[in-house]
Amino acid sequence: MATIRQTIRDAALGGLDPAQTLVQANRVLLEYDPDETATAIFALLDTRRRSLSYANAGHPPPLMLGPCGTLFLEYPGSDMPLGVERAFFPALHVVSAPASTLFVFYTDGVSESERDSLLGATKLRAAGTFARDFPELPAAATIEALTLTASNFDDAAILTAWMPLFPMVRRRQVGRVKAPTCARSRRQFVKSSS
Repeated sequence: MATIRQTIRDAALGGLDPAQTLVQANRVLLEYDPDETATAIFALLDTRRRSLSYANAGHPPPLMLGPCGTLFLEYPGSDMPLGVERAFFPALHVVSAPASTLFVFYTDGVSESERDSLLGATKLRAAGTFARDFPELPAAATIEALTLTASNFDDAAILTAWMPLFPMVRRRQVGRVKAPTCARSRRQFVKSSS
């Protein structure tokens, strides 16, 4: 799994989209350990375009909780896990996400902790709704609401991501720039903020 995680990091840092990233992870898994399979989901949150793009390889669907309601991001043709087929290319999904949307990614140990996936989905939806009231620690609030304990039969992991109220913009600088003094830096910030 460490090799797969590193492959995903390297592919993403190389500029590949989520679907291409999982294709690369599948290729590495088949070369490194052809007898193994793994589920994975990879997503990129674009705060400027207010969207989430993701690809899924046999993983449970993310939960999206926003001002317009709550839904699991499920699609009719689910993608297979990594390591099953060499000709693997998962669908790339792009979802618009208004400000204050919470995304909850989780393992099947969360949604199937009581071996009932429908009950698990209902509990996860309720826990996600509860977690929206705790923007500082939504993953911890989700875990608390689900009452997950160490006695689960399967792995249980939760990752959350918020779409911020205001887009986060990164400024790029071209070439080498001399470090400004504090006073100059402040003027530049005020000037560029207007």
